[in-house]
Formats: sequence, structure tokens, C-alpha cells
Amino acid sequence: MLRRRQAIAAVRLLVLIALAPFVFIGLGLARAAVLLVPFPRLSRRFGQSMGAVALVPLATPSDARTATLVGRVIRAVALRTPWESNCLAQAILARALLGLLRVPYALHLGLRSSPAVADDPIAHAWVACGRVFVTGGNGFANYAVVAVFVPTGWVSDAPASSAAIKGSR
Repeated sequence: MLRRRQAIAAVRLLVLIALAPFVFIGLGLARAAVLLVPFPRLSRRFGQSMGAVALVPLATPSDARTATLVGRVIRAVALRTPWESNCLAQAILARALLGLLRVPYALHLGLRSSPAVADDPIAHAWVACGRVFVTGGNGFANYAVVAVFVPTGWVSDAPASSAAIKGSR
């Protein structure tokens, strides 16, 4: 059993290493988009807007593992980019990767009424998949949700106030 766990850990490490160059380029493209594209136009690419409701999509254990791996790679590479890979650039890339992998996600944009410390950001972006906070940490703790985006076509016919993301693919 121990050998199997070690083999799985080794494979995950190889996946992290293999994805790093693509994530590096993706973070660069996401940062360029944040700087160059007007936000209303950029936000159209985030997915279907659900308004200002805090929601977390249901995820299978496999989806949660995939989301954890994607988040781990993005955070590790973001620390090593020569440009600022802020929360929005990371959230945009996480949204793109999870969308490609058909993993349910919710991209949240939040605001804080006043920063606790002078350097604390007033706005924040984070991505959640089930119980996994892919990027941005637990933004629900410190920020009021002002917008949520989910994959287009994954929303049930329920009203936005009680929206649920389809877990099946």
C-alpha cells in the first residue's frame, strides 16, 4: 500500500512539473488580458454570471483532486513569474484550466468595505470547486461577493437565488 501511495505521489509531482511551462505562459496571457482588456469585455469570458450570490459547485472526489492539483501548480508558478500574477490573473487561468478539464468551478469576485491593513487589497478574486479553494484562498471569510461566474450550460433551471451547478457532465 505504501509503494502505491509513493507511486501516486511521484506521478502527481511529474504532472506538476509537466504543467509548469504551460501555466507560466497562461499566467502571462492572463496578466496581459487583465492589463489590456477592459473589464466588462474580459468578464464576458468568465462564464455565466450568477449575480452576487455566494455559491460553491458540487464536485466529485476526482474533480476535487484535479482542482487541488490545478491550484497547486498555479500557486507554485505564480510565485516565480517576473510579473505580478495577482489573484485575478490566477483566477482567470484556473477558470480556463478547470473549464478545459470539465471540472465544475465558480469564479468569485469580492470586495472588502475597508482594508484592515494599508496594503490589504479591497478587491479579490478566487475560484472554488466543491470544498477546494483552487486559487485565492477562502475569500468568503474576508470579502463580500459581488459577482459569481460558473461554466456556461452547467446551471440548472432553478432561480439565481437558489442556483445549483450541475455536477454531472
